[in-house]
Amino acid sequence: MFSENLDAFLEDFGVIAVVNGGNSSFFVLFDEFHSRMDIGVEGRSLIATAKSEDIANLNHGSMLIIADQMYEVVGIRPIDDGRFTELDLKE
Repeated sequence: MFSENLDAFLEDFGVIAVVNGGNSSFFVLFDEFHSRMDIGVEGRSLIATAKSEDIANLNHGSMLIIADQMYEVVGIRPIDDGRFTELDLKE
């Protein structure tokens, strides 16, 4: 478990995500990668990792703007001790 200030880490390595409508924003680690799927084809995965307390009001279907691109939250997964959460995104 991290005892360090998570804000400092996210500010150094993250990008700003804005909830559509502009009523809140927070830092995320944004990752776009290609992965091989079970059916033998490759797919693109979009994941944003954020502090869990920053995204407590997000739900499946919430819309985020990251680097001037709109994404829909299609998955929400807490990581390990729950201080961080991964958001699966769809363009």
